[in-house]
Amino acid sequence: MKINVSHPRDQSFEAIEQAIDNGLTIRRSPHVGNVPAGDLALLSGLATMGANVAVELVNTIHGNDSYSKPRKLLLSNAEINLVSLKQSHYKVVGACVVSSEGANAAQASGVGNVWASKSIAKIHLDALVQALPKEINIEYSTDYFRCVGAEVLKQAITEAAAVIDRPIREVDENGKIREAASIDLSNLFGAGDEPLRGTLPPLEAMMAMELVDAAMEAGGSDTQVVHVAGNDMARYTADTQLMDNVKLVANRVANHLAIPNCVTVDYCLPTRVDILASLDFPQEILLNIKSQHDLVLSGEVAA
Repeated sequence: MKINVSHPRDQSFEAIEQAIDNGLTIRRSPHVGNVPAGDLALLSGLATMGANVAVELVNTIHGNDSYSKPRKLLLSNAEINLVSLKQSHYKVVGACVVSSEGANAAQASGVGNVWASKSIAKIHLDALVQALPKEINIEYSTDYFRCVGAEVLKQAITEAAAVIDRPIREVDENGKIREAASIDLSNLFGAGDEPLRGTLPPLEAMMAMELVDAAMEAGGSDTQVVHVAGNDMARYTADTQLMDNVKLVANRVANHLAIPNCVTVDYCLPTRVDILASLDFPQEILLNIKSQHDLVLSGEVAA
């Protein structure tokens, strides 16, 4: 499989328009958590343009991740801790459940108690689904793992482990993320018999699987992927060594699967709300809304 990766910074909007004209799917892979107003505007604007938008929510991060604050519920005038730092510090989002204290605080704020005992990943996903147009396809990264299949995932992890210089991580039975003493492929986080524990694929494997999945979906024909990249993806794709490893892992997996086609990935940077401001997308997203939860709770978007 041949892989081309580009960063059409100066032509990012044109690349998206061309992708829409060609019927391509535009991808976005934010961390699960409180999606900011700019991202909501971006995704809604893409849908308004007629794009097929696929959002892959990465739910294999720490529960106290500082970037997306998945353990918090962000409101315009408050931040509610859904789980305590003690509970979430060593856990991935998918393993965290709202505490009784978090449920009480949410109820006191007027949100209600319907989220008691739900995982914080599910809370954020439900809110995002409600906030965005129904035409946008939103899935967890662990759903994506199951889609490509356990055997493909296992091979991607094995190939990635051979080229990176850091340990593979795993989630134990208590939800704690730790460095694995050895690679155990008998159970994979999100894709095994025990979905809340097991081996985590490293970044190189996750990015490689996106390329392999795109090639598989193309059925042997050359294909293009347009990934509207955020800050993290911008940093990842600017790392030459990391991207060389991603290509190497993807090619090894693709060769094993006898995938012959060429995959071209355009990481469009930046494509944010200022570019889409002239388009006809829901303007309430821009009116001091801090996250998708504000949008849902404001009643401006029907549940």
